[in-house]
Amino acid sequence: MTYKKRGITVIGPAKNNKNIIIQEAELESSFGVVKEFQSIYDPSLNIELFHIDSTIPSTSAFAKNNVINEDLTYTNLGIEGYLPTGTRYTLFNAGLSKAKTDLGTSAISPKWEADLEFSIRQNLLKDFGPEINNSKIIIAKRNAEISKIELERVISLIILEVETKYWNAVYAKKNLKLAESSLHLAEDLVEKNRVEVEVGSLPKVALLQAQSEVAFRTVNLIKAENAYYTSLDSLKIAGGVILMFLAIDILFEKRKIRREKRVEEALDERNFDEITVF
Repeated sequence: MTYKKRGITVIGPAKNNKNIIIQEAELESSFGVVKEFQSIYDPSLNIELFHIDSTIPSTSAFAKNNVINEDLTYTNLGIEGYLPTGTRYTLFNAGLSKAKTDLGTSAISPKWEADLEFSIRQNLLKDFGPEINNSKIIIAKRNAEISKIELERVISLIILEVETKYWNAVYAKKNLKLAESSLHLAEDLVEKNRVEVEVGSLPKVALLQAQSEVAFRTVNLIKAENAYYTSLDSLKIAGGVILMFLAIDILFEKRKIRREKRVEEALDERNFDEITVF
C-alpha cells in the first residue's frame, strides 16, 4: 500500500501520520510558490468592452428638444506579458469604437474608429536581465527541494522509529517468555522441595526459600507482561498495525539473509554437524 507524492514513495498508512501531513503541506506550499513566481512570464489576454448611453441637456440650436442623445460602444482586445530579460510587451492591442449622436452638427453618425498597437518596453537598470528576474524562482525551487528532502527525512525517521519499537516489542516478548519459564522452574522446585521436606531429606526452610523465589519470579512475570503490552501500544501509536506488518517483513527478510549467511559459513568450514536451523 504505497502512493507517490512529488516523486516520493510513501507507505499508505504513513500518509495519515501528522508529521508527514504537515511536511507534505509545506512541500505543496513550496511548489505553489515556484508556480506563483513562474506565472509572471505567462502571457495574459485582455478583453475590454463597455457601452455608454447618455442623455445630455443642451441649449444648442442643433439639439433636438434641448437634449443630446449619445451612444458610445468600445471594444479592446490585446495580449501582454513579461519576459525573463525584463521586457514588457503588448501584442495585437486592437480597439474598435462606435459613436452615435443625434446632434445636428455631427457629419457622421454613427462614427466608427479602429486602432492597433504593438509595444515593447525594456528595463535597463532595475530588473534587467534573466539572472535578477529568475532569482526568486531559483530560490523557490531550492526551498522546494529542501522541503522534499525534509519529507524524505521525516518518512525515514518514522520507519526507523517503527522498526526500533518493533524490536523493543520482540525483546519484551522474549523477556516475557523467559520470565514464564523462570516461574515454571521455580514452581517445579517448590514441588520437588515439598516432597523432599515431607520425606525428611530437606529442612522446611528450603521449601520456604523456594516459595519466596516463586513469589519473586511472579512479580518479574507481571513486570515483563506490563513491559510487553506497553511496547505493543508504543508500536501501534508510532506507525499503526500495517506499519507493524512492514517491520515484520523487514525482520523476516533480515532473518532470511542471516540464515543464508550462516549456511554458507558452515559449508565453507565443512562442519556439517554444526549446521542448525535458525
